[in-house]
Amino acid sequence: MSHKVLIFLTPIEQELKRAEAVHRAKQRILSSPISYTTKGRPRLEEHPDCALSISHSQHWLAVAIGPLGTPLGIDVEEKAQQAERTLPRYSSSEEQALLEKYRVPPIQLWTAKEAVYKAHSEQLSKGINQIEMVSPTLYVATTDSGKQVAQTVYSQYLSTEKLYLTVATDGEIELRTT
Repeated sequence: MSHKVLIFLTPIEQELKRAEAVHRAKQRILSSPISYTTKGRPRLEEHPDCALSISHSQHWLAVAIGPLGTPLGIDVEEKAQQAERTLPRYSSSEEQALLEKYRVPPIQLWTAKEAVYKAHSEQLSKGINQIEMVSPTLYVATTDSGKQVAQTVYSQYLSTEKLYLTVATDGEIELRTT
């Protein structure tokens, strides 16, 4: 059974100080206050039955909300050149060959690994180096206990906003912009 995951994308006001701008962007999307678990995962205080993932770039805030228990992670990035320049730091030679084979830009690999990490962070103490690309839509995370977890990702380049948005989830996604 597929669960619906809502994705919200909203601009961050550039004339405000960074923390205030991100806070205001969150308020535009979320009616419930956010708190954080002891492991650092965000949660909606008034909706304990929901999973929540948050990401922001310089100009955009992205929020994913889905049913609790559904793996859920989101990443949004604008810095494609930085992802390309630092590719050897977060990818294997096999992954670099897959990027070439599928004609996938490095920023897509970066956002996918970040989203998969957020979806499974409580089991991945070593970060994104525990995550391997199998195909542009499938990644495998090797947890701290050695278990391998397959994760579907959805990546999209939003040309009008000039950013990559990637969501790691097993649910059906619906994008909403504000």
